[in-house]
Amino acid sequence: TKMDMRKGSYKNEFAKKMETPKATILAYYNGEIPYTFENNILMSTLSQVLDIVYTREVREKEGGTYGVGVDGGISKYPKETFDLQIMFDTDPDKREKMLDIVLAQAQKIAKEGPQAEDLNKVKEFMLKKHKENMKENGYWMGILNEYYYTGADMLDGYDAIVSGITPAKIQKFAKQLLDQKNLTEVIMTGE
Repeated sequence: TKMDMRKGSYKNEFAKKMETPKATILAYYNGEIPYTFENNILMSTLSQVLDIVYTREVREKEGGTYGVGVDGGISKYPKETFDLQIMFDTDPDKREKMLDIVLAQAQKIAKEGPQAEDLNKVKEFMLKKHKENMKENGYWMGILNEYYYTGADMLDGYDAIVSGITPAKIQKFAKQLLDQKNLTEVIMTGE
């Protein structure tokens, strides 16, 4: 229900003068999570699955936006935390409906897991991209920096972890994030 999605959430809605009326919406989840290689991969996978879901449900089915940006990450310092940001522009009259869809789709993954087809598409892309990244100096600099600053090996076993991700693993991971009920909603409406 609407109350369940927003229990414990903070909402800030404000208006700003703009030439073209639009609403910019940010849904921001954050909380604590262990900083592990697998959790980093699961966060990347979840973010990409949500991107596919929002393209289908918000852009294609509803025509509610040109696109929904999803950005998830895990930090080690100053403490082990995550943040998951979902941002999009829409017609001011559709802002509540589109936000409801966005929050409901995230909750759906936390309750039921992603569609196998969506997950498989993401996993295929991640494995292909990782193979390409291994030829790039910038990628290796990131791996070395990570090891130097956090002591974490973010390379060994990547393919095995990605290949072993199931809808149930993503469901459990998403539930772990969303069950913390740290949700901030920011809506800026252009008038």
